[in-house]
Amino acid sequence: MRSPSISKDHRGTRGLAPENTLAAFRRALEIGVTTIETDMAVTKDDVIVISHDPLLNPDLVRGSDGQWLASHGPPIRTLTLAELRRYDIGRLNPTSQYAKQFPEQRAVDGERFPQLSELSIWPRRAPSRCASTSRPRSRRPAARTRRIPRRLPGSSWQPSAQADVASA
Repeated sequence: MRSPSISKDHRGTRGLAPENTLAAFRRALEIGVTTIETDMAVTKDDVIVISHDPLLNPDLVRGSDGQWLASHGPPIRTLTLAELRRYDIGRLNPTSQYAKQFPEQRAVDGERFPQLSELSIWPRRAPSRCASTSRPRSRRPAARTRRIPRRLPGSSWQPSAQADVASA
């Protein structure tokens, strides 16, 4: 008997949709992804959000005025969720070298940094596994475990983070 194939998604099909957005993870579901691997960060008010970069990246982030950031922005850890949600991550900066790597990516203006908890509301055909490669940037506790969805399996390079996910 052949074992089922596992397809892994990194950053939510970033070649097709804006990386680490709910639009990108929905697209991953549409094409049959069974495992999501993503990076996480923690906001000032201890909310776990999905982000590859610990700082706001000018290749991905526009301010509330619609303008691309001129340089790396503040660390996510210094922003509250409300402050972070003012930034649009729904398209790549077309002038960046990074954007040239993903010519098939379709913009989804208005996408914001999603909370990890938003992945717990997915339909039954959602990926059966979710892996985190986040790395804490301070000694401050990473987050309150009650914010981690109970139905979302996870893993991390850091054993204590894995224990937090498992016990949530």
